[in-house]
Amino acid sequence: MGTWVRVSCRLALLLALGGTAPADEIEYVNSFLWSGAHDVKVERDLAYCAFANGLVIVDVTDAAAPRLLGRAYRQGKGSRIDIAGRCAYIAAGFAGLQVFDVSDPARPAWIASCGALPNACDVDVCGNLACVADGGSGDLVIVDVSDPAAPEPVGSYNTGRQALAVSVAGDYAYVLDGELELHIVDISNPMQPFRTGTCFAPCARRLVAAGTLLYVISSDGGSRDIGWLDLIDVSDPGHPVLLGTCYTLYDSWGVAVSGSLAFVTTRTTPGRLSVIDVADPAHPVLVGSAATPGEPISVCGSGAHAYVADGTRGLQVFDVTDTATPVLTGGWCEGRAARAVCADGGYLYVADSMYGLRIARIDGSVTPPVVGQVELPYYPLDVCVRGAYAYVAAWDAGLRIIDISDRTRPVEVATWGETVRGVCLRDDLAYVGAGGDGLAILDVREPSRPVLLGQYDAPGYAGRLVVSGPHAYITGLGGGLQIVDVTDPEHPIAQGGYDFTNGVNDVAVKGRYVYATNSGDGLRILDAADPWNPVLLGTVETDDYASAIELADGRLYLTDAFPGSLSIFDIEDPLAPELLGAYRTPGDPTGVCLSDGRIYVADGSSVMVFETLPAGIGDPPGPGRVTLRARVAPNPCRGTTGIRGTLPAGAVLRVEIFNASGERVATLHDRYRPGGAWSIPWDAARVPSGTYLCRIKAGERADAQRLTVIR
Repeated sequence: MGTWVRVSCRLALLLALGGTAPADEIEYVNSFLWSGAHDVKVERDLAYCAFANGLVIVDVTDAAAPRLLGRAYRQGKGSRIDIAGRCAYIAAGFAGLQVFDVSDPARPAWIASCGALPNACDVDVCGNLACVADGGSGDLVIVDVSDPAAPEPVGSYNTGRQALAVSVAGDYAYVLDGELELHIVDISNPMQPFRTGTCFAPCARRLVAAGTLLYVISSDGGSRDIGWLDLIDVSDPGHPVLLGTCYTLYDSWGVAVSGSLAFVTTRTTPGRLSVIDVADPAHPVLVGSAATPGEPISVCGSGAHAYVADGTRGLQVFDVTDTATPVLTGGWCEGRAARAVCADGGYLYVADSMYGLRIARIDGSVTPPVVGQVELPYYPLDVCVRGAYAYVAAWDAGLRIIDISDRTRPVEVATWGETVRGVCLRDDLAYVGAGGDGLAILDVREPSRPVLLGQYDAPGYAGRLVVSGPHAYITGLGGGLQIVDVTDPEHPIAQGGYDFTNGVNDVAVKGRYVYATNSGDGLRILDAADPWNPVLLGTVETDDYASAIELADGRLYLTDAFPGSLSIFDIEDPLAPELLGAYRTPGDPTGVCLSDGRIYVADGSSVMVFETLPAGIGDPPGPGRVTLRARVAPNPCRGTTGIRGTLPAGAVLRVEIFNASGERVATLHDRYRPGGAWSIPWDAARVPSGTYLCRIKAGERADAQRLTVIR
């Protein structure tokens, strides 16, 4: 079993570093159907939103019809945002602090990161300092952002527990540590911050500092099952004084202050936006509230409106002119949560838990355009396509069969069953994981009239499944993996199985080998040559929740939902799988498919598009070598683009372009250049669309930049 230990350790290390293995590099191409806004700040009719995938800028001039202006992806898990000058700063979880140039809101651009922060949870920028709450490390990290392109940590203060939230006013940073205590930290000397006072803050989630007042939102899920807003006087930082409290609903999460009003978001079902009059800090009064459509996380107040960052519905805008009855006026959201994806006939079919089934055309562009959709009444978990019909496992809404002959106007034509968690097709049969009803086999020769042929009462709660040869391999919660002989679809016969402690999430089969994902145990590999007695060969451990699998061309594509990741293994030798690459994703991926050399991942936060690049052409410079920090713009490009950078001293500059196969397609420059700025054009009009790599070398300095050509 030594092989499996080696593989699992290597995977864990790669994901911890946010990197990829040397054999193949997983290259992010693009993402679409973004969902999950975590924070919002509003300035001059522009809403700057921290999404899981990065930065989104929305024009809210018309509160009834907010419109997308621009966005910029950055690896990480965007959780909180602040705006200062021409820059947006996002606390991005494992990716640290990310800095974006927003001087052109239609074209925001990432410019720098401060990666020495393993779990950036919150950020507040004051002058030339960004104060970052760094989660599990317990550190308040103070970062010098006088040059936003080169943020540099200059000091830190450790809370002794966690550092979950921070707000800054004047020379003081206010930090919540693991829902137990409020720390008041003097940052007048950012290199030597020190605590001046503390305040017991049980169950505190978020806070806002405004002058000499603190607004702290807390929530207790214990015996009281309530939330509350505390107003704390910090005019004497060494002796904070509680002035007043206003009780709210349980699971209160976000707080913002605008004038004499405080806004609180509550992640109950349904969510709520509450309005609290804080004109008298000693007697705050709840004056109104309104239901929100999803899971509100954060809120920002500006003028007559409150702007809610919703974890499933994007940005929501409320008119709070009448504080007693806030009114939802509009919002912006591309998707809710992509849970499954499949490719067929040049189209992607996405199971989206907000919009139902969405259809996007694979046209070679980096963003497949959505051409059609059909709403479904419940949460879709799986999707597959055969001919002119799509079959969606819609959980407690059963199996939904949709006519996609006109992909711009898909129409639901039939439903079957009450609970369906997985579906696969072969010939004229649909094999359905029907939850507590086990395996169901349907005749779908007439898709509008599905007929039940046979059923097997599989133990546990049947979910996704695959049919290979004479057998169906069924996943389930509580029942492990079940192997069923479906030679006679009217009389399926149970054969063997394998008991997994935490159930099975997905399964794939290649010949005699069965690959199954398992919560807590990662990827399990079984030899099912004898279907009555499958034998465990080994385990590839993942971080927590191995979710979806796809097999293609001797490779296994594996997603892990918590934390999110995509990993690729070479399984030509099933007894010695080799990890080829890994990529940390922003969300919790539960679906993966391949089409035309690209990998599509249903990440919950979006549909992500990846390609793989052979090792070598994109390798970073070795020890002691310094990157040139070259830039490619525009990127993506349709015709001519430019590669530019700066040489610290004269050197022979070599600039080359490689395709995704590692073949050199152009040498743009190979001669001496003096020190200073340089710029070299490349006319990409004569090469096919796709991902390319530009490699730049000057003496011992090197860089490699990816660029995308679209048509």
